[in-house]
Formats: sequence, structure tokens, C-alpha cells
Amino acid sequence: MPNFLKNVGLDFLLDDEDTQAGFVGYLAQNGKAITGYYGLPSYFNDMGSIDIFLKTERNSEGNLAVAGLDIHCSGADFWKLRNTGMDITPKDALPTERVFMFKNHETGSGLIPIHLVNGDILPSFLENDIVKMQMCAFPLDIHYFADEDDYADHQPKAKDGNRWLLDDGALFPAGFLRNHDPEKNSEDTDYSTDDQVLFCGTVKKLYLGSFEFDGKKDNTYILCIIDTHYGELQLAHTIEQIKPEQRENIEIGSVVCGT
Repeated sequence: MPNFLKNVGLDFLLDDEDTQAGFVGYLAQNGKAITGYYGLPSYFNDMGSIDIFLKTERNSEGNLAVAGLDIHCSGADFWKLRNTGMDITPKDALPTERVFMFKNHETGSGLIPIHLVNGDILPSFLENDIVKMQMCAFPLDIHYFADEDDYADHQPKAKDGNRWLLDDGALFPAGFLRNHDPEKNSEDTDYSTDDQVLFCGTVKKLYLGSFEFDGKKDNTYILCIIDTHYGELQLAHTIEQIKPEQRENIEIGSVVCGT
């Protein structure tokens, strides 16, 4: 999974090599090892409402080495999804990393890319496998609007003069559909955007996300809860990711959308 420290207000931990090395050392010493079928442990650290997983790989000498971080936000938002069998894991990913396209486990409708944190604890990734997973989304781009009319007014017009809007609760796999359009894809297609999803929903709940470290607790980010066609979804972002003129719209009942 891409590193989303920015979304939880912790990107300062990567400001310099000393700070980064100290934090990684803490994660390794204090984390709980989770080992799957590949034998490469991921060190789980419960740090408030933030879960941080220190990933490992084997170096040229065969020893364990740090390979990166997975960021997740704990919660009660569990979804059941059915694997389509479409594996869109990047070619340069670690053996323990998996990104698959999923659909509704009952109706077979919908299509959504999911990063499976610690996916190698699963026995298989076969088509039609049903997976129960705790969900969180990390917006790359996010906007808050006062209501549906305000949302509609801010969407650009197409050449025919119409505005294209997402349905309330929609999760649209724009990156995947664009990249795999047989009429448009080419050797230069950037498949790293396969996991990018357009979203739109009505703000249902709002919380301050917490970060706990070395006995101290700070509220470093916002958790926005929306209903989607698959279930409740947490959106994790900081106040800095919201345009100043939209911050007054961060309230229950507003419309939130983005990528």
C-alpha cells in the first residue's frame, strides 16, 4: 500500500534521516510480528486510531530488512467482498503486497480495487473467494460542499454543457477503467493509478483521529464517515488537505467527494 502518513498528519516523521530511523527502530522493537505464508513478518503497532505496519523483505544476504510502511485506521467498518480474480498488484510490489479488484459478495455488482494489508495471511486469492475486511480510504484529493446543489455547481461542464456527477455513496474505479480501456491504453499507460477511485457521499459522522506515541496522545487528523454502496467507509485526511474556503463545510450532512 502507498505510504499515507500525510493523511494522518505524520509526514513530519520522514522529515530527516535521524527522525525516520528512530521511528522505524521504535516500530521494529515494539511491534507485534504478523507472519503469513511468505515468512516475511509485518510488525503491527497500535498507535491510537492509527495502525502502522512495518513491512520486511529479505536482503541479498538473506536477512530481514525494512521494506516500508503500511498505514491503516482502525474501526468497525467491515465489508464482505467477492474477489473478481483480477490481480492488479504492481509488478515491483513486495511478495506480501496484494491489490485485487473486488465486487459485492451477494449481487456480484460493482467493481473496486482494494489493497489487502497483510494479504499473505489469506490462504488463496482465487476468483469468487469472499474476504471480510476492515476498511479505510485515504483521499489524494478531497472536497467538502454545503449540499448537493453546491457540489453540482462546482463540477466542470462537459463539451455538451452537461455536468457529470457521482451518485451519493458511489465508488467509481476511474483509474482502472481508464487504464484498461482497449481503445486508449498503450505501452505508456501508467498502471500505478489502477487503485484510484472517485468517491462521493454525505457526511454521516466526524471524529478526530488520534496518534499515541511514547505515552502521549495527539489528535492529528480527521475521520469522516460516509455510507457507500458497499457499506460504511472511513475517509482519513488532515485539515490541511481541505481548501480554506471549504473548511466550514466539514460538518454532518455536507457532501464530500474526491479521489
